Amino acid sequence: MHVSASTHRILGVGAALWLGIALAGAAPGIAAAAKYQPLRPQEERNVRGTAVAPLAAPADPAAAAALTGPLPAPVWPAAAVAEADLSPTLDPRSQARGPVRPGRLPVLLDRPVSTRAGAATVPATVRAEVLDRAHVPTAYHNGVVLRLGRTDAVTAPGLVRLTVDYNGFRSAYGADWAARLRLVVLPECALSTPDALGCRGTPLRATNDVRGGVISADTPVAASASAGTLVAVTSGPAGNTGDFSATSLAASSTWAAGGSTGDFSWSYPLRMPPSLGGPVPSVALAYSASSVDGRNAASNNQPSWIGEGFEFWPGFVERRYKACADDMGGDANNTTKTGDLCWGTDNATLSFNGQGGELIKDSTTGVWRLRSDDGSRIERLTGASNGDDNGEYWKVTTADGTQYFFGLNRITGWTSGRPVAQSTWTVPVFGNNAGEPCRQANFAASYCDQAWRWNLDYVVDTNGNTMSYWYEPETTHYARSRPSSAPCPCASCSAPPSGACPVRPARGPTRPTIRTRRGTSTAPRPHRVLASTPRRSGRRSDCPQ
Repeated sequence: MHVSASTHRILGVGAALWLGIALAGAAPGIAAAAKYQPLRPQEERNVRGTAVAPLAAPADPAAAAALTGPLPAPVWPAAAVAEADLSPTLDPRSQARGPVRPGRLPVLLDRPVSTRAGAATVPATVRAEVLDRAHVPTAYHNGVVLRLGRTDAVTAPGLVRLTVDYNGFRSAYGADWAARLRLVVLPECALSTPDALGCRGTPLRATNDVRGGVISADTPVAASASAGTLVAVTSGPAGNTGDFSATSLAASSTWAAGGSTGDFSWSYPLRMPPSLGGPVPSVALAYSASSVDGRNAASNNQPSWIGEGFEFWPGFVERRYKACADDMGGDANNTTKTGDLCWGTDNATLSFNGQGGELIKDSTTGVWRLRSDDGSRIERLTGASNGDDNGEYWKVTTADGTQYFFGLNRITGWTSGRPVAQSTWTVPVFGNNAGEPCRQANFAASYCDQAWRWNLDYVVDTNGNTMSYWYEPETTHYARSRPSSAPCPCASCSAPPSGACPVRPARGPTRPTIRTRRGTSTAPRPHRVLASTPRRSGRRSDCPQ
């Protein structure tokens, strides 16, 4: 195809004309750009409120149930005898009579709950007797002793459901005595020689309804009505409200519930006199709500000598023992459940300098270390005169060279006639298995006094300056080698018979701190801090002295 030169000129003019028109049309768009407007800040809208009267707090059920006046005097059941008929009824719709109260006794008798009890073992008639408290041993004066026997001419032993109503005497003692009640079957010799080894009772698997004031258990009934089965209503060391055993070690010392524990802690520091160049005790009354929350019914829940949730203790090493009642069988030489403590393992727990933790023993070298080791040197030593069978005590040397002694008792420089720190607290401990401390041929002789707590009593800094802690423990009576169902017969005597109720320390320093200088521990001390617990008000006539 041939295109002429004139045609090329026409196409060039047309293209130039189209480009010019396009550029001319774009100019107005640029000139029409919007003017910048700054953003307005966001404004909160006010909402008008309405005053609302607060609701009244609901009544505190604990306050409503609390006793506000003097406890009612206990009414012990009088000696009496009555018979109960448990034979099947003639009504075909019901074969059992239900609970039967013999006479006016505070007792109900019924068919046993145990499914192992057949019809032949349930007595048709039962004779129930409440023994005169004036004629039972002193060991059972803090309860009631019953006698149950068959009167249906059957010569085989039987089984009944025994329920005892203790509402009349539930206020006889304190420390949640009613919650610690239990039923114990006693041998006949318990009425004449209650302290004898073979005259100890066997606790029954009982149900204690504290709110209703009754305690029940399936109870064996002797075939003879004259001899009968002796059953004692007596207290034990523990109940559903707490444990009153010797040790006060609580699991709540390491208790926590995640990152947000909800704990409330409070500390009140006490100003100490300035030191003459030696160590100065750091004394503060510390409160922790979680230390209370971490306690439960299976642990010893006695509060400290300051109060519930409060603590002040310079430091201690503590050892745990196991209940002899849970350490039977195998090569154990105990065959009767008692309330004693038996050797378990060679263990220790340290509570000191604001931290607590388990001590771990190297089985090869015998060296002790904190589970969370901070470099402290921990030594278990022997030879102290502190009441422990071989004079065990502990020495902790921290990384800065300061030495801390636990359970030394006779402070360095002690001489005859001088006071001792009373820093080691002991309890009779039985070695009932082969290889355990104090093991003998028979269980009654297989015990010795073992320390369960060694308190901090002596501090020596790197310059030889010293600080010592002194304690005045409370004391109580410990019924050694006796079943927990047979209370100590001399619980109130000032000088218990030898071997019957050995005295053991309980808790609470009332003279905790005395500072001295090394080498002159018995010389006049430059500073002394004395903690005591006087009455908040004047002497009252209604307070026991």
